[in-house]
Amino acid sequence: MSFFQDQEVTTKEATEQHEPTESKEVKELNESIKTGLNINDQGKQLVKDERISTSEGGEIVVKKQSGKLKIRKGQSEEHYQAQKDMFYSTGPFLNTEDWLFQLDIGELDFDLKVNHVKLIHFLENLYFRKMYDECLLNCNLVLDKISKNADLEKENKNKKNYKMSMCANEVGEIKQRCLNKKTIINDENK
Repeated sequence: MSFFQDQEVTTKEATEQHEPTESKEVKELNESIKTGLNINDQGKQLVKDERISTSEGGEIVVKKQSGKLKIRKGQSEEHYQAQKDMFYSTGPFLNTEDWLFQLDIGELDFDLKVNHVKLIHFLENLYFRKMYDECLLNCNLVLDKISKNADLEKENKNKKNYKMSMCANEVGEIKQRCLNKKTIINDENK
């Protein structure tokens, strides 16, 4: 055996010794991926919901891991078409860097949950930037608009009125926080 052949053998041995060996968890994860099982972060196997039956309304009856049956409500065809038409008419919503400061409260349609969330984020952003006067002004505008659109005094189980009252409650809480901060600031300045 020559010197170079001897070096070649030792190089092969060295690379074999320093190759990373897979830990037990990595091997189990790779095996589970191959077999199609679902494993969470702790390495425990999760059982996916088993679909039992479907109906025309889009409802699906699934069997949970615990063995209980659960009905998942589907989306009706009319609701899907309405969402699709709205998307095609307005297009996708693009968030720019200053999209929270360009919110026009007069144009918001309070029937959509997306607008409720935008509004709350807008008001909270004003509050946390310590723009209390502007936040109070916008809170009052929103509460006036909500009170004109929905009769919140009635205690009916209408979903629309319930959502509007929840939005009004959140805006009222933000307004109260702004008033509290303003009184604290006024007391400190005296």
